Amino acid sequence: MHLKRGILQVYILVIIMISIPVLAKNNVAPDDGLGTPSSFNLDSFDWQHGDLSSVPNDQLDFDQISKFNRLGELKADQLAFKKKDGSVNIDKIPKEKWSSLNQVEKDKALTQLGRGEDVETAQDDSETQVTSFDDGFSLDAIKFIRVGDVRVNDGAGIAYRNGILSVDKASKIEIKDGLLTNVENFQGSFIEFSVGSAEDVINGCVTARNVKNSKFKITDTSIEINPEQVKGKIIPANNPTKYPKIFQNNFCKKYES
Repeated sequence: MHLKRGILQVYILVIIMISIPVLAKNNVAPDDGLGTPSSFNLDSFDWQHGDLSSVPNDQLDFDQISKFNRLGELKADQLAFKKKDGSVNIDKIPKEKWSSLNQVEKDKALTQLGRGEDVETAQDDSETQVTSFDDGFSLDAIKFIRVGDVRVNDGAGIAYRNGILSVDKASKIEIKDGLLTNVENFQGSFIEFSVGSAEDVINGCVTARNVKNSKFKITDTSIEINPEQVKGKIIPANNPTKYPKIFQNNFCKKYES
């Protein structure tokens, strides 16, 4: 009798031990796409008044958020979030709604997408479409953007990928103390760049005019203009017969009267 009772107790104990993991598994909250459990219920969420920060990043409904004019409440981490399918949330923002995003948060999101290179845009009513990549991002057009030390005005076809900035067209590009006007096919890093064409490339008192297919280097303070790598007319402000082979800002300080 005692033997049967002991066998029964062992049997019950084994059943309990087997059941505990199954019960625990069945009671785990659903995954939120970020590797952490969440009790978020998408079906019952109030997109007009609910707390958007409580929504898992992979379940944000941008149609609903836009419908209720709440795009300005989105944070950088929500915008820059990449889903398992490779899509990035900021790409879902309609170009006509770009100006509705919070200025600080969208700049932080672009900085994240650019692998930490500081990005700044202007607060305006421009329409911009963002496309994200594993190595950066692109913008179809924008009135102003700064990536590191490079400032682009009225730019079109802008991309920052793998540390290289490219611009199809821009009315003006500023690099430290240097200035480029009416630029086409700009491409470069923060060490050197090339242009397909530019009306002027200005460094201090030196201007390279009607530039075509030329390369330039960037110093700590300005653009370096090397006549051997520049196809265009180089115009020193003063003392044109005494200029060196490479123009930098110290040339202006030395030769200006």
